[in-house]
Amino acid sequence: MNTPRTTSGWRAASALAWLLPAGLVLGVLTSLLVVYLAQALPDTWSHALLRKGPETVTRRCLQLWAVLLLPLLLRRTGWRGWRDSGWRDEVATDSRGAGWRDVLQGVALGLLTLGGLALCTWLCGWSVSSPLAPDTAVPLTLLGYAVSGAVVAVLEETVARGILFRLWARVWGWGAAAVVSSLLFGLVHFVGPARAAFDHPAGVAAAWSVLQSTVTQVPDVPHFGLRLLNLTLLGLVLCAMVWHTRTIWLAVGAHAAWVWCIKANNLLTDAAPNRPWSPWWGVRGDATDALACTCLLLGLLIFIAVLHRRAR
Repeated sequence: MNTPRTTSGWRAASALAWLLPAGLVLGVLTSLLVVYLAQALPDTWSHALLRKGPETVTRRCLQLWAVLLLPLLLRRTGWRGWRDSGWRDEVATDSRGAGWRDVLQGVALGLLTLGGLALCTWLCGWSVSSPLAPDTAVPLTLLGYAVSGAVVAVLEETVARGILFRLWARVWGWGAAAVVSSLLFGLVHFVGPARAAFDHPAGVAAAWSVLQSTVTQVPDVPHFGLRLLNLTLLGLVLCAMVWHTRTIWLAVGAHAAWVWCIKANNLLTDAAPNRPWSPWWGVRGDATDALACTCLLLGLLIFIAVLHRRAR
């Protein structure tokens, strides 16, 4: 992906360096305000806001501030507007229909890879069929998973790869941009406080407790190192797809299929109860705690690199 450098790499790095902690602090303070206000509301409203716990409120507030601060980051990184979001091939003179072909190829690739890994885990006995409630409409549920997977893929790929990765590739080069964006993509899956951090009374102590927990509890997540490695590799694979095709269509298709496979796997299977955690197969439905997933993603990364080399 040959991209002209449009702004200073140091300017882009400095914007990222101060916007990340700013978003973290603002997200924590906003979540504390929401939590304490919710406790003063009638039970119906309080339950609706805190149903999934105050730590979930913090994660939602962090996501909100990430969206609100994103324009400042884009402005300092040379973004050219919504047409500069990765959906168009700026090199090809005629790319009609290429996007939809890339989406279908991405879906097929996603189903073949993560779907195949889930099937192997089940066949090898590390997962078992999950009992379903009698009123579960499996076809409609799976269709809903497809819709939600498509929405997640479009939003995340537009922001993470279509905008941020491509912008950073212009100022840092595609390799550094892929590493930074993929590492951030992996870390955001773990950022959030523990519920016990909200035990302090309102005030500075409570804010510091939640802020500290949001950052320090991240490495305490079970199998954190392996999961971060796999999520970072997943981001690198998606960046490689954008680098190879010059658009995000292929990445959107693969991302949507992977989300569907994870949701379907969680619905239809459970970890085998009589087997401990296996470093090769893991126990999670998304396979991020499995070395088999690591090998799969590395293989995909090499495969895309070989395809790109042959295409050149």
